[in-house]
Amino acid sequence: MDRKIKEAILSLRIEQAYTKDEILELYLNEIYLGLGAYGVAAASLVYFDKSVHELSLEEVAYLAALPKAPNNYHPFRGRERAIERRNWVIDRMVENGYVSAADAEVAKAKPLTVKPRETGSQLFAAEYFTEEVRRQVASIYGENSLYEGGLSVRSTLDPKMQVTARKVLMNGLLDFDQKRGGGWRGPVTTIPVTGDWGVELGKVEAFSDLPEWRLAVVLEAGQGSAEVGLQPRRLVSGALEPDRETATLQLEDMKWARVGGRAPAAVSDVLKQGDVVYVEIPKDGSRYALRQIPKVSGALVAMDPFTGRVLALVGASASPRASSTVRRRPGASRARPSNRSFMLPHSTMVTPLQRGAGCAHRAGAGGPGNLASAKLRRQVLWPLDAAHGHRTVT
Repeated sequence: MDRKIKEAILSLRIEQAYTKDEILELYLNEIYLGLGAYGVAAASLVYFDKSVHELSLEEVAYLAALPKAPNNYHPFRGRERAIERRNWVIDRMVENGYVSAADAEVAKAKPLTVKPRETGSQLFAAEYFTEEVRRQVASIYGENSLYEGGLSVRSTLDPKMQVTARKVLMNGLLDFDQKRGGGWRGPVTTIPVTGDWGVELGKVEAFSDLPEWRLAVVLEAGQGSAEVGLQPRRLVSGALEPDRETATLQLEDMKWARVGGRAPAAVSDVLKQGDVVYVEIPKDGSRYALRQIPKVSGALVAMDPFTGRVLALVGASASPRASSTVRRRPGASRARPSNRSFMLPHSTMVTPLQRGAGCAHRAGAGGPGNLASAKLRRQVLWPLDAAHGHRTVT
């Protein structure tokens, strides 16, 4: 009873402070419309990846159908009910004179096409860089300002350099592992291939940050080749696509997969029916090739030596975030970048000459002998933790 009385008093105060249109606007901007969206503008982006003014008639009608019960009209779990409710809204729009009967019939005949907006980092090859920036911004401004303050963040990342750095590091680790990694270490797992193998293969979780690779199950392995079934992709609804794709792996592409210290004489020496393995998606007319996750880990940091800004940050294989946590090892002859390095551009930046002015760099006292030249020292200063000054590097 107390809650009802409070709501009645609040309603009277709202009507005294706002007009009917303003109350409706406030309601439409706050109401929950499913899929984690609050407000019509947010729902427009979440459901259709469009701004409100870009929506078509059938899309507007679907959003108008959601306030009653968003979960009951889920676009995937309750598609038929959602379309029925959407069409009912369109009919009401005709009765009230907002749309013509002809336009309404065209809109009602269209399917319910929902395109959920992608979430997370959308900058290819820079997921860990953006996460590091997110953490730095959160530590400076707080979580509330980060997610609710409408911040626009500009980082030091060079997208082209980032993609190149990722490719170089990945190819280097893969080449090193194939030459010195001890050969083939076995499949990711094994599954039965009787019946619809795509369902079982779809249950195996693949690495999300390796778009060049794809999981596959061995359907048949012979002397010179093996037939594999590729993991089905997932539809927008989350269900597996119904089509099943197959590919062929050739023996000459897996000579690196040594078994017992020797190169395989047949594909069946390496692969068995039911083995789940990674294959690399072909490019430029090439063919699918067998791959395995390297045991060795690596990291690459590209920095501007004059400003200390991080232009590319890549970690790979078993420790993908290694590049943001490395430190200078005691006794090491080279300085490793720390996670204190600048990922966010500064409004004021110390020049290399100013930065080196307070450092007594000389051969045998804090700097390697081959960097004795003062001119050269000013060009290669590298920012480390501010509490420990700066070191020269080669």
